Amino acid sequence: MNDYTKYTSLGRVKLTKNDLSELVALIKSGFPPQKRKEDFKITTTVSYLNISENELENFLKHTDLPMILDNININMIGWSDTGVIDKAVYLRLNRYSNELTVSGHDQTWVLGKNTQLLDYIKVKRPFLSFINKIFTSVIIGVIGGVIASILIEIIRVFLKSGWNSINLLIVISILPLVIIFYSLTNIKNTKIIIRESQSFSDKYGIAITIVLSFLTLIATVAIGIIQIIRK
Repeated sequence: MNDYTKYTSLGRVKLTKNDLSELVALIKSGFPPQKRKEDFKITTTVSYLNISENELENFLKHTDLPMILDNININMIGWSDTGVIDKAVYLRLNRYSNELTVSGHDQTWVLGKNTQLLDYIKVKRPFLSFINKIFTSVIIGVIGGVIASILIEIIRVFLKSGWNSINLLIVISILPLVIIFYSLTNIKNTKIIIRESQSFSDKYGIAITIVLSFLTLIATVAIGIIQIIRK
């Protein structure tokens, strides 16, 4: 049993095919020569199909891999001269959480390996990386509640006084909220680009949509405040 274990939650992760190759090389560095091909394993699940290989090259050859993966597991273990496991790296990237676990008998190696991998992954974090699953769930809940409240108010005013009494700005404010709500639900916790897309919208579409929607919402609120002040 390994004496020291370092666990790190990674937040959102975005990697290209080249990044994945570099990351695997970093994971393998510092390990003794593999005694068994099973010492290294990389796996993913695509449409209920499990893909597992002991070499990255063979993994990437699978024709079932989509352009973008949203889950991947990488395991690497090392053996001591006495035939027992003395070090290991477990990287879990999926739809719900991204985790790095490093363990071994040597605390210095464990901490150094964790720092090495964490420093590399941090550089690869996507734009708006702070929008993780927990943050997204909270914001989606808040925005969903606001949208529901606005709709209820519109219906109440309509039933009481008709369309002419409904403030147009209130109606307009729903659109950016709905766009933000939809965009947040489509943000992936893990994004591993196996085949690079040349489309600008594919790369940055969600982030740009969220930013523009927030700006539209702020402008709508500002106009509403100005109208209230003038009254």
